Amino acid sequence: MKKSKRIRDIVILHLVCAMTLTAQDLFEADIYLLGSNKEVKLFTHKNSEEIQNGERVWTQYYYQPDGTLFATDQLILDREANWHTHKTAFPLLKEFSVMERKGENLAFFYSRDGKSKSKDRKIEQPVVFGPTQQRFLYENIDRIAKGEELMIFTPAPEFLRLIEFKVRRIEGSEYERPGHMVVEMGTQNPIISWFLGKSFYVVDLDSKLIMEIHGASILKREVKGKWEYVNVDMYFRYPEKASD
Repeated sequence: MKKSKRIRDIVILHLVCAMTLTAQDLFEADIYLLGSNKEVKLFTHKNSEEIQNGERVWTQYYYQPDGTLFATDQLILDREANWHTHKTAFPLLKEFSVMERKGENLAFFYSRDGKSKSKDRKIEQPVVFGPTQQRFLYENIDRIAKGEELMIFTPAPEFLRLIEFKVRRIEGSEYERPGHMVVEMGTQNPIISWFLGKSFYVVDLDSKLIMEIHGASILKREVKGKWEYVNVDMYFRYPEKASD
């Protein structure tokens, strides 16, 4: 009887761990212009998780202050929690993209203002998306905290490719505070770095949750009639965690 109970407890523990790694931490975030001291609000940011035909659909939403949907970043995972399709959409910019995994290859499609382009490429690993940044930290926070530098790839739909980024812990950052660490993510690609600089993630060491992101983003701001990439300050809240 005791042995049966022990086996049951172990099974339950493994199920809980698996759910933690495959489920999303639901959040709300406020996004401001970098360095504006929270005076210039650009977007609000939320995420969702749905089950459709047995597959997980993770979506991140970005809304302008008046409530207009500005962008979505969506990842679709199969029943084993392996991703197979990534989509982005910027309705106001008439821009969207799809990246599909087909074995060891990736099929990219990108469209803006009715003009589209596509390309197939070999996959490079590991791939980290907006909706999987938190999961990546859950799985690697101990290595990063000890000073190990990790290389990851993230989609650059406009360029029909994956871009390599270096992820590492940094000391002495202006964003550093007790109980947290600052993780820097930056690309070595000179062309991409001209558009997107470095990003700095403030991570709670106990919960392993992202609390702030500062720097480069995939978001754009209209300046003198032209849409330009914008650097931001992002501050996260986790309502479900607060109610635990």
